[in-house]
Amino acid sequence: MLLPELLTLQNGEQQLQALGRAMATFEAAIETLQPTICDRRSAMEAQLKAFEVLC
Repeated sequence: MLLPELLTLQNGEQQLQALGRAMATFEAAIETLQPTICDRRSAMEAQLKAFEVLC
């Protein structure tokens, strides 16, 4: 009887499809946030350099 195995495979395929959609959404969010992350990192580095000058 292959029915349980087929249901398991179908469930696994549905999970993979859902993960693929979630990954695409995550990648889009990362791409959207990348400029902000770079700007914040640059600002942090500038503040750190200014702090080091004071020390």
